[in-house]
Amino acid sequence: MKNQIVGLSFIVAILLSCQDKNDIKKEDLAVVTNDQVTNNTKTINKSKTKVFDDFIYEIGPRFSSIKKSEVENAKTINAFFSEEELEKMEAITSIKIIRVIDDKQSEIREVGTTKDLTKAQLNLLKNFEYDANFVVRADFKQRNEITGELENNYASPHLTIVPEKEATFVDGKDALKAFLKMSTEEVRKDADLEKFQAAKLYFTVSKDGTIKNVHLDRSCGYPEIDKKMIELITQIPGTWLPAENAKGEQVNQELVVSFGLLGC
Repeated sequence: MKNQIVGLSFIVAILLSCQDKNDIKKEDLAVVTNDQVTNNTKTINKSKTKVFDDFIYEIGPRFSSIKKSEVENAKTINAFFSEEELEKMEAITSIKIIRVIDDKQSEIREVGTTKDLTKAQLNLLKNFEYDANFVVRADFKQRNEITGELENNYASPHLTIVPEKEATFVDGKDALKAFLKMSTEEVRKDADLEKFQAAKLYFTVSKDGTIKNVHLDRSCGYPEIDKKMIELITQIPGTWLPAENAKGEQVNQELVVSFGLLGC
């Protein structure tokens, strides 16, 4: 896989310098020899020292993934919190389930006061579709290990509902990240690292494996880089395997490329 990833990155870098930037084809993802990769990498390191190496840092669901079946079968908040978090909750003040829309907490929410989910909370969860983003906000009393006193605390995992089998890029996530990094080096070479902003590029892997609904939530601070990222995701060579639900039926899944600077 490592040879495949590096090879993919190398060949893309060459192709971007010698062909129309808008003409990216699947057959361009060829594998080259280790000697070629080593020599090319040395050249890139010398001539591209300004490039931010961690430009692409995540590709996946918007928040931490949770399967739809887990959400539908949840009866208590145990489905959303770790054992360590649950142990801290000596006394529950409130449990809020809040739908997140366009990265903002909406008024679609239900509130409870125990670890057991209320009927309204259960109904809300069951109505969440694939790609729904939500927060489970727990306000509770936690005992201070030093003083022994109860103190206010909270935990708020952010979650995204995913299919039983998520959409995948055939060559792997690392290969995709390498492709995006190498393919944006030219437009990033003169960017000021201190002015980069955290940006997220949303796209949907459809039932037939094609890419649709490509859009940015915000700019990384450089319009040319934003435009290039949209172009690359829209035209990316390679194959996507669509997501599948519990019945084995192919379904759409929204994914997010986080780039620029590390952010929430």
